[in-house]
Amino acid sequence: MSEVTASGFTGIFTVRSFSDPDLYAFAGRLAGLGYEVAQIKLSGSTGYVYIPLDDSGAFARKNLGEIFYQPRAFTVISNDLGNFQLAAGEMMRALKESGSLSIDYAELSVSYERVLNLPSISSDGWDLRGFTVSRNPLNSKNYEQISISKINDELSRYLITIYNRGEYEIIVKIISMLKSKMDEIADFMTKYIKNFLTSEGEIKGENHGLTKTD
Repeated sequence: MSEVTASGFTGIFTVRSFSDPDLYAFAGRLAGLGYEVAQIKLSGSTGYVYIPLDDSGAFARKNLGEIFYQPRAFTVISNDLGNFQLAAGEMMRALKESGSLSIDYAELSVSYERVLNLPSISSDGWDLRGFTVSRNPLNSKNYEQISISKINDELSRYLITIYNRGEYEIIVKIISMLKSKMDEIADFMTKYIKNFLTSEGEIKGENHGLTKTD
């Protein structure tokens, strides 16, 4: 078991298409890569697609991870960093080789745990245990958000969640360097929160009942 698996890692990668993909060709390519793929049936003259899914709702599965299908969207989910990177790469390969690569945009959501050296903030018995920052408008196709939430007081352990939405080439590049990206985000949030608390105190000149302990 890798460190990131033991540290609560979950990776979710979604690609959204302009048009309906060729599910038969896509499923065939996944089967060729060793995935157990859901059976696809055509029903009636309209060509309605019926896909019997397994208990988890997966369209395809392999020990690397599971791939889910929604209209014009494919999602791969894995709880191991290395397997997630491999499964994401195989999903993109199957999309390319099946001629289904008319992608609108892609999304990446990654959650993992880290010990962070952050000050504790309290007011009237309430503890500040979470923080979220983002850039670009919420409805933009290029959007990034980072959230942290404290999950263990004694160990000062935090759950970090990063979310990226943008062109699939950019998202795929992030996935390929995900370990360094996770380290970079943990360092960034530590510096950001400490700088934010310092600047806020200097601007206001008072703590408004807040108690800070290092």
